[in-house]
Amino acid sequence: MGNKRSVYGALGASNHSPELEREKNDFYAMPPVAVNGLLNMLSKHGIYNNLRNYPVYEPCCGKGHIANILAEKNFEVIASDLVPREWTLAPGIIRIDRSVDFFKVGRVSDGLVPPDYVIPPHASIVTNPPYGMSNDCVRHALDIVDDGAYVMMFLKIQFLETIDRYKLFMKNPPLWVFVCSERMQCAMNGDFEKENQYGGAVCYAWYVWQKGYHGYPSIDWIPPTKQKNC
Repeated sequence: MGNKRSVYGALGASNHSPELEREKNDFYAMPPVAVNGLLNMLSKHGIYNNLRNYPVYEPCCGKGHIANILAEKNFEVIASDLVPREWTLAPGIIRIDRSVDFFKVGRVSDGLVPPDYVIPPHASIVTNPPYGMSNDCVRHALDIVDDGAYVMMFLKIQFLETIDRYKLFMKNPPLWVFVCSERMQCAMNGDFEKENQYGGAVCYAWYVWQKGYHGYPSIDWIPPTKQKNC
C-alpha cells in the first residue's frame, strides 16, 4: 500500500496531508485570480449578463474574497457564513451579520419554520464550499434556486469522481466545467500574505450548473495568467 504520508504529500491533497493541520471550520479562501477567471469564462460563453440580471448569493463568504470582486463588477451580492468574520465590504454588498447555516437556507415556498435565511427569487449561488461538504452543498443549492438560476462552485478536479457524484451528475449535469489551467493555492483563514495565490499540487475547476439543464456538460480551460514558454 505504501506510505500514506508520502502519497498524500506528493499529491498535494491539502485536506489529507498529515503535515498540515486543517483549519477548524475548513475555511480556505479561494485566490482572487480564480474569481476573475470565472468571470472571464462567463463572458466568453454568454452567461455573464444573465448572472448579473438577478442577485448573487454567497453562502460561504469567509472574508469576502468572492463577494467583493462580484460587487466591484456591479453584481448585487448577498453574503453570509456559518461563522461570521470581519472583513471590509465593497460597496453594494448585503452582508448578513449573524450565523447562517446554508443547509437551513430555503425559499419562500419551502415552508421551513423558521429558515435561517430566505433566498431571493431567481438568485444564483456562487461559492467556494467546504470541500468535505461539497456534495451536500451542491445538492442543497440546486434544491433552493429557481429554474434557470445558476449554481457555481469552486472545487477540485477530483470532484468529477466517485459513485455518489456519478449519481449527482446523472440527475443534475453541469452546464460547464471551467478547468483552471494553472495550479492555485487556497489560503487558510484567507491569509494571502502568507499564502501565494499560485502554487500547490491541486487542480481546481469551476463547476457551473443551470437548474433545469439536462444535456451533456461542456468543458473549457481558464487561460493561465502567468504565461510560460512551451
